[in-house]
Amino acid sequence: MEFKGASVDEECLLETAKNLGVCWFQTRDSEGIEIIEGNKTKRFELIREFEFDADRRAMSIVVRDPSDPENLLCFVKGADVALYNMMKLSDESDKQNLEKEILPLN
Repeated sequence: MEFKGASVDEECLLETAKNLGVCWFQTRDSEGIEIIEGNKTKRFELIREFEFDADRRAMSIVVRDPSDPENLLCFVKGADVALYNMMKLSDESDKQNLEKEILPLN
């Protein structure tokens, strides 16, 4: 399968998620998204989309988990520094691990 995304980095992210067996987006339309986890396809209802803007340097979608309708998930993509600033790290060791493992990739 070949991914087509809005940018090369989006295509690489999708391919990497698939190769790691995490999950991957099958399709997306105005009503929701389909995600494949392992060998199961799940359809998530689109609740809200936050389009990319230059201040946030990110875009997001909020979806409803079909297996638990009370559970909402937010998928975010954007500039690494913008995402880092959005994260709430639970303790100092999380911050140190992130800085050691992720930030050197820049």
